[in-house]
Amino acid sequence: MKTLRLVHIHRAVRGFGIALVAVLLLVGTGARLSANTSPVSQPISAISTAPDAACIANGSASVAENAQTGVVRFAGTEAGQILRSTESANAGSPEQAAGGYLAACGSMFGVENAGQDLTVERAVTDADGRSMVRYQQTYSGIPVLAGELIVNMNANREVTSVIGEVLPNIRVDTQPRIDANAAKASAAAQLAREYGVDASEFIVSEPSLWIYNPTLLRPAANLSQLVWRMNVTHPTRLEINALTLINAHRGSLALTFNQTDFALNRMTYDANNGTSLPGTFRCNEANPTCAGGDTHEVDAHKYAGDTYNYYASNFGRDSIDNAGMTLVSTVHYSSNYFNAFWNGLQMVYGDDAGFPRADDVVGHELSHGVTQYESGLFYYYQSGAINESLSDTFGEFVDLTNGSGTDTPAKRWKLGEDIEGYGELRDMKDPTVFYDPDRMTSAYYYLTTCGSYSSSCDNGGVHYNSGVNNKAAYLMTDGDTFNGKTVTGLGIAKVGKIYYEAQRHLLLSGSDYGDLYNALYQACQNLIGGGVTSAGDCQEVRDATDAVEMNGQPVADYNADAAVCPTGNPSNLFFDNM
Repeated sequence: MKTLRLVHIHRAVRGFGIALVAVLLLVGTGARLSANTSPVSQPISAISTAPDAACIANGSASVAENAQTGVVRFAGTEAGQILRSTESANAGSPEQAAGGYLAACGSMFGVENAGQDLTVERAVTDADGRSMVRYQQTYSGIPVLAGELIVNMNANREVTSVIGEVLPNIRVDTQPRIDANAAKASAAAQLAREYGVDASEFIVSEPSLWIYNPTLLRPAANLSQLVWRMNVTHPTRLEINALTLINAHRGSLALTFNQTDFALNRMTYDANNGTSLPGTFRCNEANPTCAGGDTHEVDAHKYAGDTYNYYASNFGRDSIDNAGMTLVSTVHYSSNYFNAFWNGLQMVYGDDAGFPRADDVVGHELSHGVTQYESGLFYYYQSGAINESLSDTFGEFVDLTNGSGTDTPAKRWKLGEDIEGYGELRDMKDPTVFYDPDRMTSAYYYLTTCGSYSSSCDNGGVHYNSGVNNKAAYLMTDGDTFNGKTVTGLGIAKVGKIYYEAQRHLLLSGSDYGDLYNALYQACQNLIGGGVTSAGDCQEVRDATDAVEMNGQPVADYNADAAVCPTGNPSNLFFDNM
């Protein structure tokens, strides 16, 4: 046990961060229920959904279903095709067109009443006329964690793909028995035990009610519950940014995990071995080379600019938030602090290593910011592994295109090779060099389930299992023969656009590898119309994701989604009326 814990602490450093662990359904201090109180948490009840031919009749549609529920989780088309012609096509707003499709076809995706159960979270129209509408699932007006859908449309407002997952036919008591203040106190108390600090020191955001079922995020018992959702931070422990859910009926901890992703308008600071951010100002665009600064200040500033330029020149993106956000970096954070992280607002580099001297590390961490503003992937289980891998991929693309000249053929696809006193963190070409999986059925796939406050859980293996997509990104870019598949490389520019399209239009907060499998292929199809990709390119994408078995499971039923009861009336095998 002690050896395992040490391995994971070491690994967390290699993975750009020490992750707070996920914990599920712990003992709490909930209120006593009266004898006639209805159950507060119930398994999902049965629904009847089958792919509607009228909703996928046009063109050559691909459909992926949830194996447990039969609910469609992805429907997509080949380039130039549409899923279904609707009256709202070529007229009205993207929201109206997407809403028209879901009103007619939402049941195929498990949506009982699209107008009532889905709320528009974001609607975007790109320069080429394509539109995307992102929906948040709600139940009685309460949002569902990781219950989201994205509808993509062409310039004529015709639907080309739908991806995402919702909880079907929820049945949960929506009246909290624990008030918001009690939930805040419970959240602070739970994290105080984990970090060994006084509960009063934590800063807890105002709680909001959500519906949570863990099966949308990880292998778990199928149980929906009403929770209070909060973010918990600390004024000096700046690496803490924990998404925390407290059961609104019992006061127990339902889930917590750290959202800190460890790791042109620039401002670079020096913490001078302190922990107050941002620290002492060193340079901005008036001093673009950070002249007079030490090597950490100079390189942090330079590589932040390289990352900005990569996103701007390849995708037309204006900084992390696509709205000119200042890139703030702080170096020499704390003493003997061997890490780097993105805290949701800025980059922070520890004093005890040359993390800011590695351009792929800087690109990796700033790409976590892009994920924060686009797909919003949770930093937990497979969604967290995808989050990490997207940062690995874009960080390496920055490294390979910024002209720094440090990537020899032997160092290509190595991450962190320029970190002073440490060196390589991961190998995307061969993840197994660092005991990461290069396919879903690899013996290195991290299967350990997060336990109660287990600091060795790595948020469900986010740094380990990123190897699956890291290998796929390498295959797509450079080409190779692996696991019975021969892939012809598409090059950095083309693969970068495919991943960015998936990041921006097709991935959701709870997406898993099965979703990424469909999203990457659909992203390639979406780009055919703009002349970026071809049908042959999309076959290479499919071959690369098949080679790493991205659409499979590491073991049977490992990543099972929210299950439903069979159709018909359930019968009680045992009923203990207490």
